[in-house]
Amino acid sequence: MLNEYYYKEAAMIAIAQEATARNNDKSLADYQLCQISTTPDLMDGIRIVHIEVPKSWRLTRKIPGGKGEEEVTLNVQGVMVKNMLPPFLENMRDAQAVEEALTFGKDVDPRGILQGLCGSELMHLEDNVVRYFERKNGRAIFTPSSSYSPVSPSKFRIGDVVEAQMSFTMFPIKDGQYKMQIILRGVTILDSSIAQKALQKTMLKKKPIETQQTAITTMPKRRQLHEMIEGIKRCRIDDEKDDDENMGED
Repeated sequence: MLNEYYYKEAAMIAIAQEATARNNDKSLADYQLCQISTTPDLMDGIRIVHIEVPKSWRLTRKIPGGKGEEEVTLNVQGVMVKNMLPPFLENMRDAQAVEEALTFGKDVDPRGILQGLCGSELMHLEDNVVRYFERKNGRAIFTPSSSYSPVSPSKFRIGDVVEAQMSFTMFPIKDGQYKMQIILRGVTILDSSIAQKALQKTMLKKKPIETQQTAITTMPKRRQLHEMIEGIKRCRIDDEKDDDENMGED
C-alpha cells in the first residue's frame, strides 16, 4: 500500500542493499540489469542466438559444465506499484502455429476467464508464462545460498519489495524490420514487511474514524427518538387534562 504511511526511505534502503549484494556476487548464475552498462566484462560469453520456434533472436550463455546453452535473464529490484495480468501473444502476428499452446494455472486464472479468451487469435505460449517466487529467508539480504519457493501471485501486494527477472528478445515484424521485446520471466518477493506495516497503520487510522463517524450518524437518531418519546408523553398529559375537564363539565 503506497500511501502516507508507506516508509519509502526504508524501501529505498532495502533496494540499495539488495542491489549491492547482487553486484558483489561474482557467480555467473545471475545478471544485474544495472551492471550491463557499467561492467562490460559481463557480456563475455554471452552471444545472440537465432531460434526458429518462435522465430526470434535471444541472448544466451553456456551452461556451466558444458551442458548446452540457456537464455540470459537480467534482474532488477524495485517496489511493486501495480498488478497486471499475464500477457497474451497474438498468434496471427507470427503465424507460428507450430508453437504449443499452454493452459493457465489455477493460481493465475482460478475462474478460467483468461483461458476462455484463447482461441484462433490469442494463445498463451511459453514466452507468456510468468513464475512467482518468495525468498525463504524473508527480509535477509541476498546471499549466494539464498533459497526461493514458488508462491501464488495473489500473495503479492502493492508496496512489496520485489525482484523482476526479464529477458530481451528480438522478433521479426513486417517489411524486414525487427522489434525488441522485454519478456517478464518471473517475480520474486524480497521483503513484504514494509507494505505490511503500512497496511497495519492504515487500518489503525481508519478504525477510530469509522467509530467516530458511527457515533456522529447515530446521534441524530437518538435525539429523534428522545424527542419522539417526549412528544408522546406530552400528548398523554394533554389527553389526560382534556379527560379531566370533560368529566368536570359532566
